[in-house]
Amino acid sequence: MKILITLAAMAAGTFVAPAFAQDAELGASPQVVSYADLDLGTARGVRALDRRIDRAVRQACGWASDFDLAGQNDLRRCRKETIAQIAARRSLAIDGARQPQLALNDGRH
Repeated sequence: MKILITLAAMAAGTFVAPAFAQDAELGASPQVVSYADLDLGTARGVRALDRRIDRAVRQACGWASDFDLAGQNDLRRCRKETIAQIAARRSLAIDGARQPQLALNDGRH
């Protein structure tokens, strides 16, 4: 089963659309992070997931010129809030990977 974390900058519970006009101006767009190929039971897998999330958040929130102080502030806020919104999903994915898996023996060897 392929598992995805969907990110959207400033989405209000749906992770589909930006909530504020300035976020749309910053280039906010939904992003998908796949981690089906990662072993989240290891520190290496978690680091890889965090890099993917960081890259997706940067894509979702867009960019602002270094000379645009208000834009830079909006960008930092967007990134911080987007990461906070997906923190629970990230934790669930990691916890799920670390749970012991039970195998059933139905007698059909």
